Amino acid sequence: MKYGAGRRRGFTLFEMLVVITIIVILTGSSVALISNMFRGQGVRHASAQVRAAFANAKQFAANQRIMHFMVFINKQVNGADESGVIEIHKDADQNRTYNGDLTVGTSDPDPSLIGTTVDLPKFVMFKTKPDWVGINPTGYCAFPPGFNEVGAGTFDSDLKNNKLPAGDIILNMPNQTYYMALDVDPGAGKIRKSFFLNQ
Repeated sequence: MKYGAGRRRGFTLFEMLVVITIIVILTGSSVALISNMFRGQGVRHASAQVRAAFANAKQFAANQRIMHFMVFINKQVNGADESGVIEIHKDADQNRTYNGDLTVGTSDPDPSLIGTTVDLPKFVMFKTKPDWVGINPTGYCAFPPGFNEVGAGTFDSDLKNNKLPAGDIILNMPNQTYYMALDVDPGAGKIRKSFFLNQ
């Protein structure tokens, strides 16, 4: 007696089509899920870099007992915006105002610290920003003359209403709808709160 006589082997064309359809559906939904997970990662990463720059400048100011500046620049390559740059500078002339040239690589009476320049992810730019923020040894922030620092209440109100806050620093990628708004706490010398928005 032969075992398995009469049993079919393999799959029918219909069964194969059903399996392929299920795989296509699962793959499509996975791509959409992964895409949502990583949306706006450039501005999110840049936000973390800005936070770290504040912490570094605060540490330099405390250790050297002199004000340090974070200088915010939108770098251009061949006339096109490429990315934002953060430089940390020492207040060499101790006048509590950044006097340097805001052009990358030019001479500067308040020199930048070697190894502290941070390039934001490619194409992430500062949509709005002060030219610089100074942090003194006690952690208090100074802003350029004429810069209107956004109050915490205004920022929180906009955040509550789920609209792009009038942040002190706003990061964006050109032609993208992802924004990261950052609120500076001038008394503590750090980013108090950040808000991601996809408009």
